[in-house]
Amino acid sequence: MVSIYNDELDKNESRQNILSALLLTGDIKGYVHNPAYYFSNKEPATLQHLDLVMLTNGWRRYLWKEILENKYSTLHYPFETALSITGQVLQSNGKSPLKGGKINLVIKGEDSTSIMSEATVNEKSVFIVDNLDFKKSATVYYQGTNADKTNAIVSVKIDPSYFDTVTTFYAGLFARDQSFEPTDLLKNLLAERKKNDSAISTLLNDVVLKSKRLSPIDSMNQLYVSPFFQTSDQTLVPDNALYFDVWQYLQRMVPGITINKNLGSTQVNFSRYGGLDFFNQESDPNSVQFFLNEVPVSTEIVDGLNPNDIGIIKVYKGVTGIALGVGRGAIAIYTVKGKNTRDWRSKGFDFFKKSGYAINKEYYRLNYAEIKGGLTNEFSDIRAILYWNPNVKVIDGKLIIEFYNDDIGKRFKLLLEGIDKNGRLLHIEKTIN
Repeated sequence: MVSIYNDELDKNESRQNILSALLLTGDIKGYVHNPAYYFSNKEPATLQHLDLVMLTNGWRRYLWKEILENKYSTLHYPFETALSITGQVLQSNGKSPLKGGKINLVIKGEDSTSIMSEATVNEKSVFIVDNLDFKKSATVYYQGTNADKTNAIVSVKIDPSYFDTVTTFYAGLFARDQSFEPTDLLKNLLAERKKNDSAISTLLNDVVLKSKRLSPIDSMNQLYVSPFFQTSDQTLVPDNALYFDVWQYLQRMVPGITINKNLGSTQVNFSRYGGLDFFNQESDPNSVQFFLNEVPVSTEIVDGLNPNDIGIIKVYKGVTGIALGVGRGAIAIYTVKGKNTRDWRSKGFDFFKKSGYAINKEYYRLNYAEIKGGLTNEFSDIRAILYWNPNVKVIDGKLIIEFYNDDIGKRFKLLLEGIDKNGRLLHIEKTIN
């Protein structure tokens, strides 16, 4: 990472750097004022101050005596190459192992990611779902089952993730000193810019906004359905008619559907649409996959729904069903939002939030070469940060940096930080006139 500052404007001496973050504040719990100072030089006074900070915080991460005896701390969190979810599927008492345990997961990410996964347990009733990739955070819906006895009640324990339990650092540690007072030069430049900006204005013409009213079905799709489930063969919006159950409504409204109830179980398939078996060799007559609020559910869950609690139903056959990963069709049911009804998750589903990867934020850099006519004297260019690049490439041991200066910069501060191929930290700070 390379950054260049206007040294006349950037007078903050308490900036965190890669050395202080990884070697000091990242390892102790106490607050450290001006952490970068302790790595600014190797003078005896600075090193003595660093020792006092370590003694004050009572650092006890490891003991040198144990290290010399080859006694190392136990690693509780293994090295990860991607996001993962681990846990156990146990018997109903939450303690006894379950050899035939299985878990189904649906991950709905804030970045519109939709991941469906299934995992079985090992001899210790432990499961792992790895190679997950989503940004920001996600809601993970999960349901444990017994592969041998599908109706058996099981207990699922999800292992907490390290990054989901880390205490958020106090934002003030990384903020600039609020007591900072701008110099007279900076005050005059800011006043000049404010004056010039307020003197130049453009009056826009009247703007007429036109919109088209959405149909009831389009409105419901926009409110309930994610892009992954948008394309379907049929969309139904219940008209609050009186139906005994959901099956009665589907039997009447969905052409080609066959619903058979036998000994407390319900079997559903599409019988009037040929060619579906070409895509799926399974012979299970209960072939239609049901989704409740875009989470896979069994017909037992659907059987307990109140038709008046349903907002929209989407039917998928053939190609549209294959797009959802089911060969013989699917039906997605969405419950009315905001209605005080019994949560469908009480029948075996649970959910939790999981943090994902942080979204990269690109530092804005104005390309002065693309400004038509160049800059005029009507505006003042005042920037404390003149250049910042988190991903620089060194070619043949050389690095060429080109940047546009502001209107007042005469002395620059160059900051170079990173990690080399051997894992050694790199921190260089130079002042250039």
